[in-house]
Amino acid sequence: MSWYLVKIIFRIICGDGKHTAQFEEQLRLISAASSKEAIAKADALAKKEEESFLNHALQPVQWKLIAVTDVYSFETGIDGAAVYSKICEEEHPVLFIRSAKIRSQDVLNRCVEIIHQ
Repeated sequence: MSWYLVKIIFRIICGDGKHTAQFEEQLRLISAASSKEAIAKADALAKKEEESFLNHALQPVQWKLIAVTDVYSFETGIDGAAVYSKICEEEHPVLFIRSAKIRSQDVLNRCVEIIHQ
């Protein structure tokens, strides 16, 4: 068995769907004998995770599988290996940087809290 990194894309539909389209991209590690088997396992897993529920405003929310779009052989134990990269454009770079630094500090604080528990 080998490890594969797969990308799964879901569409999130709220209410009647008349809103800016929302998608979630997930990266998952899958153990499989081949890339074809990894895609099949990821697809089956994602189909099980499709769901519908009511949000806080009692509107229906649906998570619908779009596709498993990528599969990569993943070598475990490679320290510092790039797993995900996304380039985005931001209209307010100062706010983006500030937000990233706040999230970073929050993650660090939560790690310290866990160590001290």
